[in-house]
Amino acid sequence: MRHCEACAVLLFLCLFPVVCLGQGGPPMITDDPGTPGDGHWEINTADIATFARTQSINQVPYFDINYGWGDRLQLKMEGGYTIFKSAGDSAESGPGPLLVGVKWRFMDQEKDGVLSISTYPQLSFHPGYSSKNPVIAAPGNYWLLPLEFSKRWGPYAINPEIGYQYNTQSQDTWFYGVVGDYEPVKNLELLTELHGDTVIHGGASDLLFNLGIRYPFTEHVLLIASAGHTIRTLPGTESQWLTYLGLQFRL
Repeated sequence: MRHCEACAVLLFLCLFPVVCLGQGGPPMITDDPGTPGDGHWEINTADIATFARTQSINQVPYFDINYGWGDRLQLKMEGGYTIFKSAGDSAESGPGPLLVGVKWRFMDQEKDGVLSISTYPQLSFHPGYSSKNPVIAAPGNYWLLPLEFSKRWGPYAINPEIGYQYNTQSQDTWFYGVVGDYEPVKNLELLTELHGDTVIHGGASDLLFNLGIRYPFTEHVLLIASAGHTIRTLPGTESQWLTYLGLQFRL
């Protein structure tokens, strides 16, 4: 992590110790140690969009399906349909890759005290139906090997994550993030996030600031939404807006 990014994360923690001290996962990029619970489902459906000056990417519909296997394990599968539009060109579209994973929360704040910690290995790969267009589905596969942490004080929580991404056809990266969460009433969550990536060889890095909300329509259906903008971009890339709009079903 470069010095400026370390300062940004430190500033984030200093500015939000009381207002937003959280749980990650959709609509945020940073994940958290939470699981749906034994025999329960968490299904997220969304439109995820990235806008830059010369191009846009829409993932819609995008599905993130999670199942609780026991109280501390979560099985995950996610993927969707991608629409890519470059300025002056026609849109290109097709199914993207599939991401599968298993989360294990090996320390739980409620039962073990102090804080919750999980690991969440995931694999992104190209099933037979995925697009062969490299702008829709980048060539190669990748592994995610992260650790998630969470600490809650009443309605406030903080949720850092750090991990390694191994890519078969591009450079490996470190990724890291921190989410702050304020829950004024049950199931209503106000979220803020810093999330970044650093290329292993060369040290190039990016950083995104993100704001989000989970708003309960009912006990089992929530609106989940976020909007963010890059603070720092990788060399040769444009600054971007990232938006997420979807529904979360807790079954």
